[in-house]
Amino acid sequence: MVQVAHNNNGKTAAILDDTVNTESGNGMAKEIQKSETAITRAQTTSTNEVRELYVDVVSLLRVILVNSWLIVLIAAAGTIATFLYVDQLPNIYQSSSSVVVLPRSDVARSQLEGIDVLDLNVVGTYVQILESRNVTESAYDALESDYDRAALEDAQIDIRPVSNSSIIRINIRSENRQMAMDLNTQLVFQTIEENPLESLRDLYPIAQLDAASEPEEPVAPNTTLSLVLGGAGSLVIGIALAFLLDAFVRYRKKQEDAPA
Repeated sequence: MVQVAHNNNGKTAAILDDTVNTESGNGMAKEIQKSETAITRAQTTSTNEVRELYVDVVSLLRVILVNSWLIVLIAAAGTIATFLYVDQLPNIYQSSSSVVVLPRSDVARSQLEGIDVLDLNVVGTYVQILESRNVTESAYDALESDYDRAALEDAQIDIRPVSNSSIIRINIRSENRQMAMDLNTQLVFQTIEENPLESLRDLYPIAQLDAASEPEEPVAPNTTLSLVLGGAGSLVIGIALAFLLDAFVRYRKKQEDAPA
């Protein structure tokens, strides 16, 4: 009896082990199947996305090719219009010069002890003097007999210090190249010779480093850059109009195909 019971218990345990192994195997199979399904679904989704992207790109290229005549026409018209506009603009010439600010070598060292040009912003002060109405008006008055006053006042004056130095750059832009040079020369002359701040001039005189010269080539307008920008802008407008035209055609076709 004991032996039989023992045999029955052994068979039961074996059956239970087989059942557990079977369920475990089925569970792993289900997990593997789920993973394979997920991978297949992801691959299908990725393939669909690539296909949709391909279709979109092809559609865009089709619109551009079909309406290429319109795009080229608008780009050409824009480029020609830009050229005609730039061609009628007056040439602008720039004359440049520079001055340098330095402490006088014959000033007693005790007077300069602890004083630094940049600390006192002497260079900045001279920039303001060059830009002041007193100096510019004096320069205009000196040149008024040779040039029209309005043309002198229309000239663009750009004065700025050179970084980390005591040098000041003076740039004058005008339609008249000779006037640009003369106005530049007069501004420097008025600042050096007619400096209203005598104490500043005595302690920190300014001297001309580079004299103004008559410019040979205009600095504006930049025809090449203008044509590139005008052509690029016209091309973008042409492409946008091509897509608008395509959308309008498809809308009309959809309206015509709709049941009455």
